[in-house]
Amino acid sequence: MSFEAFPVSGGTLLHDGDYAPFAASLFAQARKRLWVSVFIIDTRVLRDPLRSVRGLVEQLSLARWRNVDVRVLVGVSDTPEVHIANTTSALYMRELGLPVRLFHSERHVSTHSKFVIVDDQVLLGSHNWTHSAFHVSHEDSLAVSSPQLAMGLGRDFERLWIEGARNVEVAHAS
Repeated sequence: MSFEAFPVSGGTLLHDGDYAPFAASLFAQARKRLWVSVFIIDTRVLRDPLRSVRGLVEQLSLARWRNVDVRVLVGVSDTPEVHIANTTSALYMRELGLPVRLFHSERHVSTHSKFVIVDDQVLLGSHNWTHSAFHVSHEDSLAVSSPQLAMGLGRDFERLWIEGARNVEVAHAS
């Protein structure tokens, strides 16, 4: 087992509904990369009545228009509700021109991670991108500035991105 310690500065604790507006503001500042790894993203109109999730996805699209390297990894689940949410959202993001992958490894393991890398800043915690996570449930996430942490999570993200690439069609078929 290996543990990596990273220096961090400027931590911001995000409770419950604080996440979406903070993330949208952070996404608007992205200059180089905006990599998202979230287990559930639910952009369905009836499931996102306040447009909080769609608002974040639209910020991703705007960042891509600014030539930011935007990539989205979403988990795969045998739970029908999660599968429908993620598949529908992936199709919506693809319509917006966003590179998105439904992660499913050869070992039939999904990703349950919930982190975003925005240049040298990292946003991580318990928030899925759902109406419930942003407006109903009690959730906590943390935003920190740490080039080293962003680099470490970036390596993990790239590994998952490549591993998930081999299995995109498998995820669609399930």
